[in-house]
Amino acid sequence: MQEDTLNIRKEQNFFTRLLVYIIFIIFTILTIYPLIWLFYSSFKPQLEIIRDSFSLPQVPTISNYIRAIKIGKLNIYAINSIIYT
Repeated sequence: MQEDTLNIRKEQNFFTRLLVYIIFIIFTILTIYPLIWLFYSSFKPQLEIIRDSFSLPQVPTISNYIRAIKIGKLNIYAINSIIYT
């Protein structure tokens, strides 16, 4: 009788852990994938992002970073952050 109860508890414990791990894996994928997409999309030209948003960059470029530094004055803000930290 006690062995049956113990086996049932072990099975329930296994399925509970399995469900928790599946939920964690799904949450991790939903959290990390947008960051990965953001990173590799930053190396695409703007038209390529609009046309093929989920593909890898055909010709990687750093023009988006150069534009962010020039137009957004990112270099000034970066230096300001370094000074104040």
